[in-house]
Amino acid sequence: MTSPLKKYFEFVRTTFFPRWDKNREWGVKRVWHLPAHGKCDRLSKNILIKELSQEEDEMVCIFVHEICHASSSPYHGKRWQERMIKTGERAEKLGFRGLSRLIDEEAKTYRQIPKNITREAYDLIYDTVTAYPYIRFENMIGHVAKEYGMYPKEFKKRFKRCKKVFRQAKEFMKPQKRKN
Repeated sequence: MTSPLKKYFEFVRTTFFPRWDKNREWGVKRVWHLPAHGKCDRLSKNILIKELSQEEDEMVCIFVHEICHASSSPYHGKRWQERMIKTGERAEKLGFRGLSRLIDEEAKTYRQIPKNITREAYDLIYDTVTAYPYIRFENMIGHVAKEYGMYPKEFKKRFKRCKKVFRQAKEFMKPQKRKN
């Protein structure tokens, strides 16, 4: 018996990405501790899903999002956005209007992300330390990484200056600490 997760995966693969993964090397896994709804794991060639959505279009959109990563780019840049838009257009042609709107909204959301995402990430670290001056580095990274849909280890790898920015923010907050 095929799981609902695999059914969604097969539906999206065959309907929207018929030329992708012809050798069927990719799979799908449910991972309860994901920092986002889904994740494309290019190393293991798996689409990771946190939980099944009650809404069918939402579930399909998550798979579309992740397979767009697998078939174009690991980031939400222009290549990934173009692949999302193309998939949304295909959904519209096939009569999946609600799904087409969801995919389009998803792509538009990422088009609005500032070009300098690195700067924004460091600003968020600074803001987090400012709001919680006694926060420890690992707790802060857990919080900020989740905002980016990443595990803390991934976040630290992508944003290499995070520890330095954290220390600078802590230093900035020192004079503002209350004395008993």
